[in-house]
Amino acid sequence: MGLWTSFQIAVVAARFSYQRDHPYVKAENLIIYTTTQTHSLGAKAGLVFGLKVREINVRLEDQLALRGQFLRTALEEDTRNGLHPFILSELPFHNKILAIGRSSACVMHVI
Repeated sequence: MGLWTSFQIAVVAARFSYQRDHPYVKAENLIIYTTTQTHSLGAKAGLVFGLKVREINVRLEDQLALRGQFLRTALEEDTRNGLHPFILSELPFHNKILAIGRSSACVMHVI
């Protein structure tokens, strides 16, 4: 299975799980999080599935790692604006997808 197919499956599964647990949330209010260094798969998935995509800044001085302050800012802004982030992709540099799931704990799926 290729990276694109794997990512599509992850997005569909995360969306299904999120909407099952939050049935009041409309699809147009879901948002995919990527980083400024994420592979274009995140943007492509947004187009294919009709979802919003937000790139979160990562900096070279942080070794292109996603910093909590930038994620926190994005979460606060988007939830204030009625958006519901349900998946975070850092592909391909770290090959990780974070699905915001059923509980208050997030699960990291390394692929």
